[in-house]
Amino acid sequence: MLTDRFVSAFADTLRGLYQLYLACVDLISLGQYFNFAEWWQYEGACDGIGFLAVFASMLSIYTLCAMTFEHWYLPFSSLTLSNL
Repeated sequence: MLTDRFVSAFADTLRGLYQLYLACVDLISLGQYFNFAEWWQYEGACDGIGFLAVFASMLSIYTLCAMTFEHWYLPFSSLTLSNL
């Protein structure tokens, strides 16, 4: 249970890094996007930051599913007839 929270925090940190990177690129290319468009699209910056965004989202969804499964299934799995 504690591990899920750390993984969730890690996913949120990755999402924050993604948004920070986009904010920095936006500040650098402010008003001059046409000068940076080719670099952004073809030099791998978009691919790299896109991978980070998708990975952070999938990690967050996986963690949420694992936590939901843990909170709903595990308490009921101990309620068997032999334990009552």
